[in-house]
Amino acid sequence: MKALFVANTDWYLYNFRRSLAQFLFKQGWEIVMVSPFGPYVASLEKLGYRWVSWEVGRQTLAPFQELAALNRLKIIYIQEIPDLVHHFSLIAVL
Repeated sequence: MKALFVANTDWYLYNFRRSLAQFLFKQGWEIVMVSPFGPYVASLEKLGYRWVSWEVGRQTLAPFQELAALNRLKIIYIQEIPDLVHHFSLIAVL
């Protein structure tokens, strides 16, 4: 089973979703963290999670840029074929 955790920062995934990811990982799930690159990517990978880059603006309200980010996320879904997807942070949820 594969779970994607999607957020607009790696910091958020590390600080607020690490315990949930650890629980699923111990149950045998493959955990894939999806976010823009940041200083916490290496820490997530050290925990055994795979990280996939998702270029998304953190505070942009430009609709065309957001459509591009949505399209990039769609491509990640197609490539990863997850069993479970969990979106965090406002931009990722929208």
